[in-house]
Amino acid sequence: MKHFKEEIIRDIFNDAVVVTTKEHYYYASDSEKKQHKIDMINHGFEDSGQVVKKLRDISFLPSDWIHDSYVYYGCYIKQETMRKEKISTNPY
Repeated sequence: MKHFKEEIIRDIFNDAVVVTTKEHYYYASDSEKKQHKIDMINHGFEDSGQVVKKLRDISFLPSDWIHDSYVYYGCYIKQETMRKEKISTNPY
């Protein structure tokens, strides 16, 4: 398994902040992906549903990970909503 990328997106609304975390992984096998998917779900993430991904640059992965120009891929998403703390206007 190789952790490829993490994206954190913060959307600010009137009284809340929605934080979306996306974790991208590449796997050596489908069974490795399935096991890791269970672990990610246990940590509150949802699976994007994409199982394989074609890559243009495969030089950073071991050759035995490549399956006819694609690799096993997982993108997991977690959204958390946090309320903004009210800022005190009292100068004292």
